[in-house]
Amino acid sequence: MSRAARQAALLSAAVWLSAGCTTTAVIEPGPPPTARPSSSVDHAGPYALPTHCGVRELEFEGRWHERVGGPLDDGQHSAPAGWDDPEQPGVLVIEGSRAYFSDAAGHRETFELRPHATAPVLVCR
Repeated sequence: MSRAARQAALLSAAVWLSAGCTTTAVIEPGPPPTARPSSSVDHAGPYALPTHCGVRELEFEGRWHERVGGPLDDGQHSAPAGWDDPEQPGVLVIEGSRAYFSDAAGHRETFELRPHATAPVLVCR
């Protein structure tokens, strides 16, 4: 998916997320929030990313994705500075084997599918 198409998917999901908020935003014309902006996007919508043991991996519809670049944490296997704990609300876009997470705080993370994975790499308690 092109960067522009991914941005359109994120904007569409963000509009959908903010529909119940009281703030007013100017939105550029585009597909309605429930429409799929590109045929290569498998999913775009709200997602609560687990962060309690750091930003490591995510699970969506039974498929596990690992953060590209390795775990992101505070050095103590906890949520990194600037991230909510135990989870960070945001938007998830799935495109093929890649998952893209973004949020209103400006976090942007990419995750790669772990084929055949049935459980997390690290069980967080």
